Amino acid sequence: NKLKKGLGLNVKLFLIFILLSLLPISLVGLVVVTRTIKELRKEAFERFEEYHREAERINLILSQVSSSSKSLADYATQVYNNPELFYHPDYWSTKHLFRGEEGQYGNEADETSSVIVFNWHPLNEETKRNLTLSAALDFIFPSIKSENPNIGNIYIIGDKYGWYRLYPNSDPDPKKRGGFVMDVLPANLNQGGVDPVFWDDLNEVHNPGRLTKWSPPYVDVTGQGLMVSVLAPVYQNDKMIAVAGADISLEDITNQIGRAHV
Repeated sequence: NKLKKGLGLNVKLFLIFILLSLLPISLVGLVVVTRTIKELRKEAFERFEEYHREAERINLILSQVSSSSKSLADYATQVYNNPELFYHPDYWSTKHLFRGEEGQYGNEADETSSVIVFNWHPLNEETKRNLTLSAALDFIFPSIKSENPNIGNIYIIGDKYGWYRLYPNSDPDPKKRGGFVMDVLPANLNQGGVDPVFWDDLNEVHNPGRLTKWSPPYVDVTGQGLMVSVLAPVYQNDKMIAVAGADISLEDITNQIGRAHV
């Protein structure tokens, strides 16, 4: 019995020793956990603030791009409603165009903007006149692009995507004759029409307020990945004859958000 009592006392003393030994460790662990939670809360708050600031900055960028697209469309509307002021075939005319192997028409890579007339669209007198008038936008494309470095391409598109004038021009394939859109766009692109969001939803029937609109994300046909476009209608008298717009890469926007928490 004494042995049992002795063992019991020893066990109790041992347990008390263990408890007293673990107590400081537990208190230290509690302090560490508490400190960690506070640090995590502070870090999370700072990260949220960074995202919030970046979201505001991106919203400002998108607003500026939208405003620039509207200004471009307003300028183009002035061009088409005052042809006597802006029609200058001595600067640019459809004589600058050449015919591609698949029947499309395009211009050279050394010109300010890149032009294409798809092979399903007639290069008639009306198209020639509209294209020549659209060359007036060459004088404001560069300034709009420089003010909005997040813009990929800026352009005017006519006749339900039958022709493009796009800035900046380049020569992605020097082995082929022609500028940017002649190099990268299929000769029959848009022959089957385009999604209403890119044309019909902007016209005088569906958009009487002539508002600027954003497209849903789409895969860019020129190989620039997921894009969104901001589009604004261009009018001649009371009829929409073209759209002016700009493209922004979603990858660029995503990268900007990602940099906020680096």
